[in-house]
Amino acid sequence: LKAAATGALAIACGISLLVLTPVRAWQAWDYVRPFAAASAAVQGAPADVVIIDHNSNVLFDMGTLTRNDPFLAHTPKVIALVELTDVGVRQLCATRRVLVFNGDSAKAWGLDIVPWNGSPYAAHVRRSMIGLGCYHPMLAPGARP
Repeated sequence: LKAAATGALAIACGISLLVLTPVRAWQAWDYVRPFAAASAAVQGAPADVVIIDHNSNVLFDMGTLTRNDPFLAHTPKVIALVELTDVGVRQLCATRRVLVFNGDSAKAWGLDIVPWNGSPYAAHVRRSMIGLGCYHPMLAPGARP
């Protein structure tokens, strides 16, 4: 009985190693891939500043995209829209090339999203940026404006 149990355990471990480990690795890669692509797009955006507007028509995990190097030496700088003030918006729009990664961008890159009505403050900042003509959403490769 002990030999049979040992053999069954060895077979189960072998199946896990040969079958389940590659399946789990593929699942992890499949989940992370859109976030990695979106992050690379944000970090390589042709802008001085990329604003993450995760509070528009959908919510997505903005923490995966709002990343800057620790010394703020590289561009673009990445800022959450909800952290901006009216003065900051006017200054950014007047002096910097700005792109926005918003809910439509998140959908286009295949990020996990949740429908959301948005916050009044985020809507105010968004309207200010639109009024100043600097709310330019990032589009996925191949997407048309």
